[in-house]
Amino acid sequence: MEDIKIANFDEDIKIAGSKSSKRSAEDEVKDTFDELLRAKNDGNLNAITELGIKTARYIMPGEHSFVTETNDRGYGLQKRWLCIFAAMIGFERATPSALLAKAAFNTMYQTLEKEFSEIFVGSGYSTAMSFYYLAVRSSFKVEEEIGGTFAMLCGKGTDKGIANEGKDLFVRFVEFVESEVEAILK
Repeated sequence: MEDIKIANFDEDIKIAGSKSSKRSAEDEVKDTFDELLRAKNDGNLNAITELGIKTARYIMPGEHSFVTETNDRGYGLQKRWLCIFAAMIGFERATPSALLAKAAFNTMYQTLEKEFSEIFVGSGYSTAMSFYYLAVRSSFKVEEEIGGTFAMLCGKGTDKGIANEGKDLFVRFVEFVESEVEAILK
């Protein structure tokens, strides 16, 4: 798997002394609207929205879930949160625009909120996402760092088996999302 990068992660960070864009806010809104209209007209917006729903279903408990059920609820939640993060990475890497990546992720997230809301109860989800962002931003060996972060979040920071399980789940889910995106977009 190639190095993981989060597309547009720093897009809203301003560097002191940097020149501001000459593009007006109106131009940016027009470009976004045009992109949205193109995606709607060519069917990509509908396809990516359907993929967001499908991806959520692969995270929820059920026949097609990437997450095998366990008696340890916390461990199962950690796996699901890792899949959510992996989906975000997969959408950002495989879609041709940030707009489509956000549409897919937002639809997935809304589906999870509606159909599996217990996944977001408490502060664990936000904490996990923060640690995964740090892992991606602080390492050249992203998959290993994600695995180690997964083990740490599971309370098994030194357990290489749990770290490898997290790494493998992350890689498989990113690859799944990327292949699904590539299969549907025109």
